[in-house]
Amino acid sequence: MLLSELIQEDLVKMNLEARNKWDAIEELVDLLVGAHELRLANRAEVLDTVFAREKSLSTGLEHGLAVPHGAVECVGDILAAVGLSAGGIPFDSLDGAPARLVVLLVIPRGAAQRHVRTLAGIARLDLAVDGADQVAPDGWILKGGGGAQTRERIVAAAARRFVVIVSSDKPVPRLRAPVPLELLAFGLDATVERLGDVRLRGRTSPDGGHLADWHGEIGDPERCATMLSSTPGVVSHGLFEPELMTDLVVATGAGVEHRRLR
Repeated sequence: MLLSELIQEDLVKMNLEARNKWDAIEELVDLLVGAHELRLANRAEVLDTVFAREKSLSTGLEHGLAVPHGAVECVGDILAAVGLSAGGIPFDSLDGAPARLVVLLVIPRGAAQRHVRTLAGIARLDLAVDGADQVAPDGWILKGGGGAQTRERIVAAAARRFVVIVSSDKPVPRLRAPVPLELLAFGLDATVERLGDVRLRGRTSPDGGHLADWHGEIGDPERCATMLSSTPGVVSHGLFEPELMTDLVVATGAGVEHRRLR
């Protein structure tokens, strides 16, 4: 079962108020109660069960995703509630990153097989979430300030829906340098010379490539991305094409703006 088959519009909270994972779980349980998917009388049982599961082993995964869950007697079918956090919520995640997307699953006790298939659907990246350094009006985004743009691109391309969450200062009229790069160690000097205005960061990516920043003029992002991709020695760059992003969530002082792009 895919996550997109479970969630309904009134079970998605675009701006979680929680600052820790316990409050986030409670906020999503209350979302289920408010949508009349869960009886108020069963709220305590669900909270106790999900909290106990979380205390035994964190459900924070990678790439800003957390999936708190628990099996209870009081529901007849799998329930799901989804919350987004622009700032991220500490969740003791596998990669240490805060959770920007929290998916609460409440499973009927005895439906373990369905539970496993649902988690597997999420693991297959039915939905992925990440941030961005810059977002242009035409949907091009600039990522990789943290040096993981290669893995981030793989995740974005594999996901059925790729949700980008940013603060209000990230949307820009046009993308500006620098563009993060990952470069092969072999022939590094020749690659740097070929690219021109490149500055090495002096550290490597999680996969061993040399991290760098290209400081040339981006101009047309598509042409720039093609140029960088076609340069021998470039493993990846931080220009992400509009086709990768399905949703843009912008957190402002007045609330959250959600744009569904496709």
